[in-house]
Amino acid sequence: MTAWIGAGLLTAAAAMPVPPLPAADVLPRPAAWQMDWGKQYCTLVRLPDHATPFVTAFRVIPGIDDPTIALTRRRPEPLPRGVTAIALLPSGRTFQVTATSERRLRGQIVLGGLGSDFWDALSGANELQLRSGARVRRRISLPEAAAAVAAVRQCVSQAMREWGVDEGALSALRQRPSSTNLLGMRASDYPAEAIRYATQGQVVVRIAVSTDGRAKECVPVGPSGSPTLDDATCQVILARARFRPAIAADGQPTAARIITAIVWRMP
Repeated sequence: MTAWIGAGLLTAAAAMPVPPLPAADVLPRPAAWQMDWGKQYCTLVRLPDHATPFVTAFRVIPGIDDPTIALTRRRPEPLPRGVTAIALLPSGRTFQVTATSERRLRGQIVLGGLGSDFWDALSGANELQLRSGARVRRRISLPEAAAAVAAVRQCVSQAMREWGVDEGALSALRQRPSSTNLLGMRASDYPAEAIRYATQGQVVVRIAVSTDGRAKECVPVGPSGSPTLDDATCQVILARARFRPAIAADGQPTAARIITAIVWRMP
């Protein structure tokens, strides 16, 4: 779950210090790939080669099953434009890229909306195709993709442990908690101090959701870099967020801890 708030969108509780994960080179990976752990993302990078002159990065926030792909130019050759779908071979699995999930930055394209089953499909692939309709714009080889995906999953599991979320218990739920009111966030919640200094950022938080659909705990586990935004986020979530509670394997409501991200963007 990722929420956005503009003009502006975690604590009555202060930010909990989070022990750092091991350096990326500690995580096993094939030579064609690089694993990177930032304060919020696990990123699997397909390094450029003679056939692919740009960096292809598969990025995910641990606990949020919505990976994105970032294409970053490393040579004068332009990036492919108008990508509408991503296909993985030999399975032929295709993932649509909507107009709202393609973001163009300087020298970079970010493609989203891939869905939680993307990792399984990527694990069995040896080629990724960037398509515009039926036209193949680019082919990217994926050597040892299974080992590469295993590395990013290890990163995710490790981050979840560090963030205090039981990944096994979360996976065992029949239904995870889901907010019914966009975490209670409103544009008017953007802190005046943050507006004054044009402060923006993304906050990744751990939320404990009770069986009655209330947030009982909110902790910034991936801080934005702005204590003002971090504190405002948790204050709102604890005061106003409402959820459909988690449903356990036996069909009964249960308390659960989840990870979510809130993006604060100036208009």
